[in-house]
Amino acid sequence: MRYEKFYIQKMPTTTAGGQSVEYDLKETVSAFRWWCMSLPFAAGGEVKKLPTNEWPGDDGVEEYCPIDGLPLSAYDIELQFGFRWRGSNGPYGINNRMGEAQAALDTFREYLTGRDGTGVWLMFYSEWNGIGRQKVRLVSISNEPEYIKTQQGEVLVCKVKLKVTDPRTRVFPDWVHNKLSAESRAPIQVAGESENGSEIEQQ
Repeated sequence: MRYEKFYIQKMPTTTAGGQSVEYDLKETVSAFRWWCMSLPFAAGGEVKKLPTNEWPGDDGVEEYCPIDGLPLSAYDIELQFGFRWRGSNGPYGINNRMGEAQAALDTFREYLTGRDGTGVWLMFYSEWNGIGRQKVRLVSISNEPEYIKTQQGEVLVCKVKLKVTDPRTRVFPDWVHNKLSAESRAPIQVAGESENGSEIEQQ
């Protein structure tokens, strides 16, 4: 079974001199060795609280609704990312494989928090459910990863919570320019047709 990839990209930033800086598109397995195990099909359909008046002498409530549509609230989503060791005798030795996972998690965390200098706001796109969003930031990474055994080996699982501050705009991959875009609707590449395919199978 083919692993459905999860792509992330930092949103462009502007330097003090007014120049726009764009960042590379990253696939979480090849870039960080963490693959997305689950992503909820979050529609982001909760409406913001509207201004109201409750007149004492009238039934019900009077609500003021925008004529161009109801505004949606930001929302949080929780993803699960898994880390699989390359082998029992990896670069950190058989007795310190947790150190190998921690090093990979540190790199991933530095990217998500923007402490690597790439900014805080990101876009993401999931091949599995076709969901893509922009203006997303990290909320938390679980402090207690779960250690599980599967038929394909041992896996360390972390929960990552993200806040989606733009609940309406859809993001798609733009393979021509190798980036995520709110304007492109290019078809997804089929397994085996891309030179950067992943060897990790989806659980």
